Amino acid sequence: MVSGGRGPRYLARPSITPNQVKELLTSTAQELPAADPNTQSAGLVDLKRARDKPMPSVLASAQPFAPSTCLGSLEAARGSHLVADEDVELVARVTSSAPSTS
Repeated sequence: MVSGGRGPRYLARPSITPNQVKELLTSTAQELPAADPNTQSAGLVDLKRARDKPMPSVLASAQPFAPSTCLGSLEAARGSHLVADEDVELVARVTSSAPSTS
């Protein structure tokens, strides 16, 4: 998960889309050799490499899956990875409905 790293990229390229930010950050991340491959995602963010890499096209950075309808189960999406706090499993609660399509 990245939040603070996005600011400098956005300021340097004001027209960049969220998908282009994701493509830049994930394609330039460094693998964490000691980390479990199932939990490290793309790896350690490398903002210098992301800054120096040419901006990917909107088409090349498009994500191939349909937008969420908010009707699926968060628990099912987690698979075998559970979120816990000191061995107490944290269970998601639905607090909003699906986004309006109008």
